[in-house]
Amino acid sequence: MIGAGNYIGGVTAGMFPETFSLPEKVLPSGKEIAHPLNGSIPAWLTGLVISAVVLFYVFLGGVRSAAWANTFQTIVFMIMGLVGFLVIAHGLGGLEAASNKALEHAPEKLSRVGLMTPAHFMSYMLVPLSVGMFPHLFQHWLTAKSAKSFRLTVIAHPICIMIVWVPCILIGIWAAGLHAEGSLRVPPLPNGTPNANAVLSAMVKTFMESPVLIGLFSAGVLAAIMSSLDSQFVCIGSMFTNDFVVPWMGKDRFTDKQKVWLGRGFIVFIVLI
Repeated sequence: MIGAGNYIGGVTAGMFPETFSLPEKVLPSGKEIAHPLNGSIPAWLTGLVISAVVLFYVFLGGVRSAAWANTFQTIVFMIMGLVGFLVIAHGLGGLEAASNKALEHAPEKLSRVGLMTPAHFMSYMLVPLSVGMFPHLFQHWLTAKSAKSFRLTVIAHPICIMIVWVPCILIGIWAAGLHAEGSLRVPPLPNGTPNANAVLSAMVKTFMESPVLIGLFSAGVLAAIMSSLDSQFVCIGSMFTNDFVVPWMGKDRFTDKQKVWLGRGFIVFIVLI
């Protein structure tokens, strides 16, 4: 959710100067400059809209609606992620030119600190197989009639992770090279250091000229966030009800309808926090 707020804020900077105006920033030298995020949609509004949309379809259809929404959202953010990756790579002169720029100006981003043996490196390939340990995904499996229903998930999940994360990581590495070179400006944190969560929005605004393409790519970013958020909402509501309230208050204390409302109430409470 924090990442979504930073991304939307960076992409929409300057679009709504009268509605979402921000005071000028004062540099250590005493000079006043326009706030880099002046006119951008604030993070709290982004979070509010995302939470409202996710809560609506989760409360309406529960796990089933979350599963169908996840399917659509996954397709959207995988396609748009690849499109955005190719557009940014083209703007940098191709994959090789982009990587060479990162190697020249930020070589530390292309290597691991310390000794990395082949066995150690290969062990990271086992991480995607831990999909069954994620509570918000494991809960989906509990609704299946047989193990065959989620066999595809175990096989496809590592592939989908690669399709999504490899382009994102490469974009981040390229951005580090551009920032070190001085050709990419990333909005700073209050302490003056570059905001890592704003790197993607900076790359998008720099290398995507079409507002339509920016909008579609942003939809993919939000889809990626919402595809996990809805299942996590369902999971925490179920865990609160079945693992805390029911054992504490008694198995026969609540009807199924009351359990559903207890879970919904706890989800809303967590969202408000």
